[in-house]
Amino acid sequence: MRTTPFIRCLPAITAIVVIFLGGCLGKSPSTRFYALTPMPDDQAMSKSESTARNAFVGIGPVKLADYLDQSKLVTRTGDNRMVVADYDQWAGSLTIDIWN
Repeated sequence: MRTTPFIRCLPAITAIVVIFLGGCLGKSPSTRFYALTPMPDDQAMSKSESTARNAFVGIGPVKLADYLDQSKLVTRTGDNRMVVADYDQWAGSLTIDIWN
């Protein structure tokens, strides 16, 4: 009894199709976006509670680190280790949000 070449290759073809279809069934997590916003008035110190009402403090010049100049969030996990989040991003420009 002779088998055709197609029937001999059928298990391999089936395995390849199952692998490709299995890759299509998975779903990656959706991207989460974050934005910097001012603190609500009830959490911020009101002007009437301030002991130095007309005091100002100036700091400058301030420059953000280059690794923060990107849309993805970067968090420090140790003294010399940073982790870039795969699915967490800034909704706006970090530099503009900090200085405005």
